[in-house]
Amino acid sequence: MDGFTTSQPPPSPPAKFSAHEFDDQSALLTGLMANPYVGIALYEAVRDQTKGPNQGKIIDFRLRQINEVASNLQGKTPEQLIGRTRSEFYPWGTGDILLQHYIQVCETGAPYRDPHFHPLFGLWIDLSVQKLGDGILLIHNNITPERQAQLERQQQADLLQTIINNSPAGLAVFEAVRDDTGQIVDFIYRLTNPANARVTGRTVAEMTGQRMLELFPGLSDTGFVADLIETIQTGKTREFIFPYTNDGIDGWFDCSFVKQNDGALFTFMDVSELKRSELAQQQQAELLDRIMNSTLTGITVNKAIRNKAGQIIDFQITLANQQAMDVFGNLSEGVYTQTFCDRNPELAGSAAFTQYVDVVNTGQTLHLELPYGDRWYYLTLNKFGDGFINSSIDITDNHRYRQQLEAANLELQRSNDSLQQFAYVASHDLQEPLRKIQAFGTMLAEQYGSALGSTGQSYVQRMQSASVRMSELIKDLLAYSRVSTVREPFRKISLSEIVQTIVDEYELTIQETGAVIEISELPELTGDRPQLHQLFGNLLTNALKFRRPDVAPHVRVSARGITRQAIPAGTLPASATLETQRSDAETFYEISVQDNGIGFDKKYLDRIFQVFQRLHTHNQYPGTGVGLAICQKVAENHQGGISASGKLGEGATFRVYLPA
Repeated sequence: MDGFTTSQPPPSPPAKFSAHEFDDQSALLTGLMANPYVGIALYEAVRDQTKGPNQGKIIDFRLRQINEVASNLQGKTPEQLIGRTRSEFYPWGTGDILLQHYIQVCETGAPYRDPHFHPLFGLWIDLSVQKLGDGILLIHNNITPERQAQLERQQQADLLQTIINNSPAGLAVFEAVRDDTGQIVDFIYRLTNPANARVTGRTVAEMTGQRMLELFPGLSDTGFVADLIETIQTGKTREFIFPYTNDGIDGWFDCSFVKQNDGALFTFMDVSELKRSELAQQQQAELLDRIMNSTLTGITVNKAIRNKAGQIIDFQITLANQQAMDVFGNLSEGVYTQTFCDRNPELAGSAAFTQYVDVVNTGQTLHLELPYGDRWYYLTLNKFGDGFINSSIDITDNHRYRQQLEAANLELQRSNDSLQQFAYVASHDLQEPLRKIQAFGTMLAEQYGSALGSTGQSYVQRMQSASVRMSELIKDLLAYSRVSTVREPFRKISLSEIVQTIVDEYELTIQETGAVIEISELPELTGDRPQLHQLFGNLLTNALKFRRPDVAPHVRVSARGITRQAIPAGTLPASATLETQRSDAETFYEISVQDNGIGFDKKYLDRIFQVFQRLHTHNQYPGTGVGLAICQKVAENHQGGISASGKLGEGATFRVYLPA
């Protein structure tokens, strides 16, 4: 039998007994060993026999006698244990704290006792150690039942205290304070909890043992004290709602008194928020009623009428505000008695009726415009219980204005289409006379150059240069017109393939300029392949063309996902120009083309996407000023946009936004 402890008595000089004395004393224990309830074990000290500073010191204990109660704890018989040393049972070495206590008992004679839980046995043991000769006598008693009962009582007490401390309900036990005549004059707090402390603003310690009316004198002017006295005197339980605004307390409380001896148990719930909510709801209802009857929006609450199979066959108005009544006009008298189909028999089975039913069955909000009489109304239907709320706004003026606007837009679209077609045809028809001018100019220079003289040759050369620029301008004008009038069906395309094709087309220019083109992974998207080829072709050729002298172009093409909200304001078109069905897209790809060229001053940012707008002369950089306008038009055709940023002398970045 052994155990564990952490207490340690102070050391004193050891006492030693001869083996003969130890055996004589052990013989006296024979009768005690037969005790069937108490475990007894007799150990003899084992001392260090080696010469040196530790000679004679106790290093272990050898078991001399043990009864069955103690040996059963080891799961062995006494014969299997007697004669063995303690270290054979518990090989823990110098870290064995209990061994040190045994040594102190043997050397000092001071007894040792330790009630503790023994993890090896799973029992609570009351261990007593006494010196006996040159050894120790261990007596232990199994106190597990008593300890378990004690623990259960403590757990119950802890549980009760936990419930009291964590209860959301305030709690107090009052004891009556009586005068010489036996009349109740006050009450003493015998117990209270933190919930009560939070409400009163006083700690549990500040209230316990104190008189109630001394702490809260404002209670004396209320019915609280009278109800408490009545409960103590009659034993009648009281339940009541108690508003209190005094002594630093402001709230509503749901209270109860239950008699307890010469006192009472007081419990309460703080219902202040509930009461305030009720008052707020009442105020809200009054406010809602005022709003309902003063708003220009007609509002009706409608309940579904179902057949025996549970199918909706009609609706009936259960509430309507004044504006709705004004809309009904002469029919307002039957608003609450007639159903929808009573007022309008044609509604039964109609598409509109089916939409009403869907609102109730699916919970989906419905928006629609309907005529009523000679007026137009915008209706919003939201599910409400087994029916819906209908909010209607008179949009007659807006409806008429929109019809006029749509007619004007249609006429404008026709004009734009005609203008674009004219630009396309006119540009195409200009090509033939221009080619003749160029041909005759070439013939004039070749056949009559010597006769013209240097001045005449200069005039012819200028005419030819002007015709070349005119040809470029017509081609770009044709290209700009084509992106507005010539469209291919949208299909899935790879931007990586398009950009790589463009790079291959300009391989010679890239080699001549020593340009470096970096292309990151680009997405697949839906679009017009020729137009997108033209867009990114223009951006890449600009990056190669507008380079700094003696600096090789370095162009980076990359892409990332982006939300609509992250796109710079004003970049996306206000309306669709192609039937992409993506005008409501929320996710986009941002494709960036960044170069290290000449860049531009940000003050010209509003000009670079305009047709025929150039920031440099033709002698500096050839071009017509149409390329970036084409880029913007293509991006808008795809319900996207394009933006630019740059710094003069450091390069530019063009960002194209296309729906993902």
